[in-house]
Amino acid sequence: MNEALARQTTEGGRFGDHLVALGHISQEKLDAFIHNTPVEPDSIEATGLDETELVGLLMKLIYTWRIESAPVSQQGVMVATYQVGYRVGLICGGAGCPSRACSRRPRACSSRP
Repeated sequence: MNEALARQTTEGGRFGDHLVALGHISQEKLDAFIHNTPVEPDSIEATGLDETELVGLLMKLIYTWRIESAPVSQQGVMVATYQVGYRVGLICGGAGCPSRACSRRPRACSSRP
């Protein structure tokens, strides 16, 4: 892999193409891997992931789709807007509330007298 990464850095192109060119994998095996459709899990438990992790992944997917659906010239603004919205949500949800911070760690809060 390091050899293929080094070659990709100097020549550009796709990583898989460099693995094939170096003889580390055949084109057929690479194609089979890339076009393999994973088995859909029957339940949340079958994923092996916590529900919180799944919700986080779903939110990232939604945000990524929304950002990528905008013109390239507006994508930076959309990312910044989502980050601000996330921070405001944390504060409104109590994660950044000064009164809660004071009750847990008195020295951590500058708003405490």
